[in-house]
Amino acid sequence: MIIFGSRIYGKNHVVKGRGYCTQCNAYGQNTSYSGKEWGHLYYIPLFPTSEMKRIVLQCDKCSYSMQMSERDAERFFRDFEGVAAHSLAALESNEQERDQGGKPVSHIARLIRYVNPLIGLMAGHRLEALCDTLREKNLMCVHHCLRGAIEEFHGHVDESANAYWLACESNPTDTLPLILLAGLHLHSEAYVDAGSYYEKALAIEPDNVFVLMSLLEVYSELEDHVSQIKIYETYFDLDPTFAQDKKMVKAYKKTCKKAGCEPRSA
Repeated sequence: MIIFGSRIYGKNHVVKGRGYCTQCNAYGQNTSYSGKEWGHLYYIPLFPTSEMKRIVLQCDKCSYSMQMSERDAERFFRDFEGVAAHSLAALESNEQERDQGGKPVSHIARLIRYVNPLIGLMAGHRLEALCDTLREKNLMCVHHCLRGAIEEFHGHVDESANAYWLACESNPTDTLPLILLAGLHLHSEAYVDAGSYYEKALAIEPDNVFVLMSLLEVYSELEDHVSQIKIYETYFDLDPTFAQDKKMVKAYKKTCKKAGCEPRSA
């Protein structure tokens, strides 16, 4: 059998980090690197079939990655600079933007989504410059959240937790810093602390579906079936269509059985 095809050889400028995969949604290790795709015969590289490109945030679980040429990377940088300038202007003017559904837009969330790709593209200096600007303008909640996200990518758990905690103190009514801090504890398997911060976020925003689902995961790990039942029922009350989800209803009934109680009627 003849084995031929193409693959990337000569991996350079390797960057390893941690975060969510946008394909499989798993949280874990990712790798970014530069290289050229080569045609191979029996895995022996023969000739290049592509220009130099950057493999960004390749998931260690499913192998998904973004692939960017130099031109693609430049477009990404311009997009980031534009979003950063817009968010800075809105934050300075206390302008509250809303999405098409009328919900407030989080500039923290908007900026944080650039953190991991930029580090993977070896453009962390752009993030550092933004952090400096945020600090100069006294936009400390956003500054601490970005700082925390950068430290989390590098696996610096204590530094990341401290930054997220400072963000919580800077703006106690914003749920996102609490969610980020809770998520960090969840991935570190500190389930009690994770649950505590998710509960605080839920007290501020009771209809936050992401927080409810995260609490289900936390209480499942803690085998706290009573709290799981409470979250399921809150979920069903929030949107009755969830009560028609067979998979969710089955999980709810199974949890009720473990807790030794009857599931409520639909």
